[in-house]
Amino acid sequence: MRVGAKSRPPVGPVWWVLVFGGLTTAGLGVFTWVLLVMHALGYGVAAVFAPETEVAAPDGGRYGLAFVVGVIVNLAAAAGLTRLASHTAIRTCPPVAQGLGTALVAATVASCALLLMLGISPVGFLLAL
Repeated sequence: MRVGAKSRPPVGPVWWVLVFGGLTTAGLGVFTWVLLVMHALGYGVAAVFAPETEVAAPDGGRYGLAFVVGVIVNLAAAAGLTRLASHTAIRTCPPVAQGLGTALVAATVASCALLLMLGISPVGFLLAL
């Protein structure tokens, strides 16, 4: 390294985070679609078997907004965690592992934000699985 040259963080993990971030964004889209389909099925079953119950009809706009918030949180969390990871012990891991770990944590946070936008408790959702 030259004298006086500034050391820059490696860019390899950033590219891997972008790749995995695209995959997790697609995963958020599938997750939102599955939630919407499940809501529609529950609404239809309730309308047929118990018409006297009050079940809210699925609102596609609400699910779309939740997806947009999830994507924004996913990308922002991935960017922040990539910056944070370059200053921790994980920087000694291979760039693929850094990108995968960062993208998984960002996707988890984004999934929680998506569920909260829909009025679903993430903890209750996990316990119901």
